[in-house]
Amino acid sequence: MISSLLTSIPFLSPPGLYLYSPPGRGKTAVADLLIHPSVSRMHFIEFMQQTHLQLHRLRNETFVVPKSRRYEHVAKHLVKTPLLFLDELEVTDVADASILTELFNAIHAQGTTVVLTSNRAPEELYKGGLNWQQFQPEFAQKLRRMCAVVDMDGPTDFRTLTTLPASDPRTPLFQPHACADSMWAELAASLGEPVSEGMSIEVAKHLSRKIRIPLSIERSGVCRFAYSEICGPQAFLSGTCYLAIASTFEVVVIDNIDEVESKDDLRRLTQLVDVLYEHRRILVCAGGGCTFDDIFRERLIEDPPSSSSSGSGQIEVTDEGGSSGRLTTMVADGFEWSATGRVGASLVDLAAGDFSTAGFDRCRSRMGEMMRGDWLDKAAVSEQSRAAVRQVVLKQ
Repeated sequence: MISSLLTSIPFLSPPGLYLYSPPGRGKTAVADLLIHPSVSRMHFIEFMQQTHLQLHRLRNETFVVPKSRRYEHVAKHLVKTPLLFLDELEVTDVADASILTELFNAIHAQGTTVVLTSNRAPEELYKGGLNWQQFQPEFAQKLRRMCAVVDMDGPTDFRTLTTLPASDPRTPLFQPHACADSMWAELAASLGEPVSEGMSIEVAKHLSRKIRIPLSIERSGVCRFAYSEICGPQAFLSGTCYLAIASTFEVVVIDNIDEVESKDDLRRLTQLVDVLYEHRRILVCAGGGCTFDDIFRERLIEDPPSSSSSGSGQIEVTDEGGSSGRLTTMVADGFEWSATGRVGASLVDLAAGDFSTAGFDRCRSRMGEMMRGDWLDKAAVSEQSRAAVRQVVLKQ
């Protein structure tokens, strides 16, 4: 068993593992070596989506589970293997922070070995967030009891290394805006399918909310959005929605992508890129008058205040709260709910911590890799979709 192997490694005491570093240093690649039927592997966005959904259901079951045992039930439902691997642990809002310590207590109590990757040391998680003192240092101490903490920092972002010929453009999957319409028409022709307008997909199983897809080549799993429709403030999409898109479509085309202008824009773009990267989807972008480098021209986010000054803001979250900033709002069992108690407003609208230079750098690093031509070789898509993108976008 993989968990037994971890236990047998002398330097791993306790037997879990927490790898942290800036983006692109190889954390996920190292942790991927543990992929095995006895390992549950989830991106942290998906893990928290499932956690909040299960807590919501437990509060509305005919047979009411005592509050003291809810996290035990959630842990048993989410983790059915001896080892849990969570990629990109990031705590950005109070709804997540308010439940993570008890959730990890329950996971630990059932004997699960945990492997985690993050851009931050345990003590730096949720830095600058509301009610910080109710989350830290307890959560960091819990992680250090469960895991050996390893700093993987180094001078090189390995995603920036490429073996492409020097004559190839560095980011060929980032196209000029003028090419967008002709590129889309050529994709449809190459795939031999008509373009559908306004199809809808479900956000998640058992949820009543649906997402409208502006344009799609449905059977081949290709979709097209304007940047404002998928990441803009009026799109009302979030991590849960992006999971649904990545589960349904193999190729996502985004028009009019422009430089990131606000923290909320960056948060949404990072969530989208994280999810598409995790699912190994193909992302094709058309710049709205900008180049790829222009999108990340300057850091919009500075590191939050030091921990000693964190948590001065207070907000009351009753019970386990509702949806997190990743979920924005959820529609479950026929009604919409959120941690703020306001339809359409999540706690991230009020305040959030920890979404600083780490989130900015991770988005730039991952998106830069996805814009390269050799990403097509790594993508988990059909050969038909891969060949169509090669032919139409890369002209190969």
